[in-house]
Amino acid sequence: MARTLPPVQAIRAETDALFTQGRDLVEVIEDVARFGARLIIQTAVEAEVDAFLGRARYQRTATATAAGTFARPTRRSVRVASGRRCSEPAPCWVCCDWSVQNERLVAGYLDALAAADADRALSLFAPGGIVHSPLYGTLPAQEFYPALFADTSESRLTLRATMTGKRDGRTVVSFWFDFDWTLASGEPAPFTVVDVAELDDEGRITRLHIVYDTAPIRGAFERQRS
Repeated sequence: MARTLPPVQAIRAETDALFTQGRDLVEVIEDVARFGARLIIQTAVEAEVDAFLGRARYQRTATATAAGTFARPTRRSVRVASGRRCSEPAPCWVCCDWSVQNERLVAGYLDALAAADADRALSLFAPGGIVHSPLYGTLPAQEFYPALFADTSESRLTLRATMTGKRDGRTVVSFWFDFDWTLASGEPAPFTVVDVAELDDEGRITRLHIVYDTAPIRGAFERQRS
């Protein structure tokens, strides 16, 4: 029987295979960007599942009931935002405190982008917060948002999904959304993006990694800058 790779390993294998197919380099780079976004999302999802199970998702447990089976997650009690408790065999995605806080963070961030409100965006960052952007480079958050909004005449944002995971014990929130961006020149430059926010213990963003393919919009961006 063929062995199925875990999704993260499968995406990495697909990415490696891109460079062995003799395709045009520009097409390969575009696919690498798309696969990179998939990898970020899948890694965040698997980290969250692993944290809940207390083991790697694909790791067999000592309590497996038969060959080829895995132990079912035990029911546990979870305190939810309303103060009541609920018993769920899986995380309470909608109402748990951490989920509500992260959803509010994402909603507040997208509201700040849509309003081109630098102060509101910066209020979500820890002191010294950093933004890694494929278009603007790596900048302190306090420099990135004024630059972004100076280049913007209008933004319309549509959230697709939000994912939460852990990295080195810290919470990581990833959010996938459509950014219908109109430049200050009036030229449209829409794109789809995944933002990956590393949070401190107080839920503030310490680093924001912005992941998207800049090729379709870079020409319009550079024309405005020239």
